Amino acid sequence: MSRKTAVSATLLIRRGIAAKPSHEFGTFPHPFSFFHSNLHNLGDKDRLNSPKPRIDFSNINDVDDAICLFWEMGRMRPRPSVFAYNKLLNVIVKMKHHSVALSMFDEMHQIAAPFSWKPSVCAYSAIIDGFCKGGRVDDALLLLSEMIAKGISPDVVMYNSIVQGLCDDGRWKDVQDLLDEMVNRKISLDVFTLNILVAAYYRERKVKEAEDFVAQQNNICPNMVTYATLIHGYCLLGTMNKAQQVFDCLVEKGLKPSIVCYNSLINGYCKNGNVDGAWRLFLDVPRKGLERTYLQYPIGKLVQEAADIEAYSFLHTMEKKGFIPDIVTYTILIGGLCKAGKLDVARDLFNQLPSKGLQPDARTYKTIIGALYEKGYAEEARYLRMEMKKKNGCKSKDVTSVKQNVLCKVMLVVLD
Repeated sequence: MSRKTAVSATLLIRRGIAAKPSHEFGTFPHPFSFFHSNLHNLGDKDRLNSPKPRIDFSNINDVDDAICLFWEMGRMRPRPSVFAYNKLLNVIVKMKHHSVALSMFDEMHQIAAPFSWKPSVCAYSAIIDGFCKGGRVDDALLLLSEMIAKGISPDVVMYNSIVQGLCDDGRWKDVQDLLDEMVNRKISLDVFTLNILVAAYYRERKVKEAEDFVAQQNNICPNMVTYATLIHGYCLLGTMNKAQQVFDCLVEKGLKPSIVCYNSLINGYCKNGNVDGAWRLFLDVPRKGLERTYLQYPIGKLVQEAADIEAYSFLHTMEKKGFIPDIVTYTILIGGLCKAGKLDVARDLFNQLPSKGLQPDARTYKTIIGALYEKGYAEEARYLRMEMKKKNGCKSKDVTSVKQNVLCKVMLVVLD
């Protein structure tokens, strides 16, 4: 939202004029005049017995709709609940119209003043979260201070939003100050705080510091996100023994490793040339009820690094141990060979597929055909196109040379 639009929307809120044609929503009088007169015209009995109005948030498509609804809510009797106003604020924050949300929040204060109604912690939390996601962490800190000065106690959710914003900005001293403030206010960190900080350490390649921080939190149980981040961080640094230790630790604690953990470890072992380590984990995946499909990529990546001998060794090891690689595995291997400039090896592997009891699928054909076209083997590529159409029943428009080149590039991007 541009500054000009934000200012305009703010003026609309302050004037109480809907940002829609007058015949659709009508014009509103001076802010709160209708609100005050109607409220005072209601007797005590009417106020107590009138049912709470139902608010339809599904019709909000843009910020103008939200502003109109805000003023419609101001005209409703009895007044909508704090929850309804909080929900409207959340809708606007999710639209990333943070300036409008703040202006509306200020107006809620003015509406509330004569009737001793205070915006809840949820209302403050929505605005603070919006500030942090919009890169306005200092504004969030200022609003937090104002809220505390008014005697409203913040909760861990609110602090987590600010911790995330400060971590995104790399403001570690401010993060520590905020954590100290939480301790002083007896607000306990939760697993979300933990994961925010672990991810921030990971982004700065401070994986050991992240693990030490986790170990210090005696009252927080790390979850799978925590462990997966640590494992990925150690794998990225090539410290596979530490990555494996974290993996073993989560298993000992009774957690089921996620596919993300396996993928990080197999990638790490492949890059370090540890085929046996990669194989051991590869075999463990189905035993944990996970799909192997997501773990095929390390083979292709290994080939891209021109280590096709090790990739073949991995395939040979798989076959020796009784696991026959499927067509997905071979297709990715062929794609990796093509990208590594080893078209002859990829072509030989493609031709060996029938002897291994496998038939190339459409993706396999498209991978090798795209590489053949790029290297100038147009005749061979056309022959495989015809073979592919015959075997797979593909439409001609799906196998044009342009399509093949595009598909090949997509395949290579996936393998990056």
